[in-house]
Amino acid sequence: MSAPGEWRHDPATWSDDGHPQGPPGSGTADEVHEVDRERAAARIRVALDDGVLTVQQAGQRLSEVYRARSRARLDRLTEDLDPPEPAADDRLDRATLLRAGLRVLFLAALAALLLTALLHGIGPIDRF
Repeated sequence: MSAPGEWRHDPATWSDDGHPQGPPGSGTADEVHEVDRERAAARIRVALDDGVLTVQQAGQRLSEVYRARSRARLDRLTEDLDPPEPAADDRLDRATLLRAGLRVLFLAALAALLLTALLHGIGPIDRF
């Protein structure tokens, strides 16, 4: 039997990849924190809400998330849930934004000119 606070090499301290992990809190790079689990669980819940996963699939993945002992395992459970990258056609480039801004500016100037003309009573009829 080990002393209190002493770390034992038992199967519960092995990573999902079959490699031994350090003692809890040893700060290994692949250590899973509760925040990591919650992020993965949130992504699974969003996928369930979006209809990407069935209730059964989401339940299985959530139970795996809370059993995972490595970030690599969490990544494998959620890697197919990332939203697809937007297509190049969906992105706005600078030229499109500039044209849209100039249109808005032109329409605002035209509206200001017409409003000024109406408020001052200047119109084609007053010139005759």
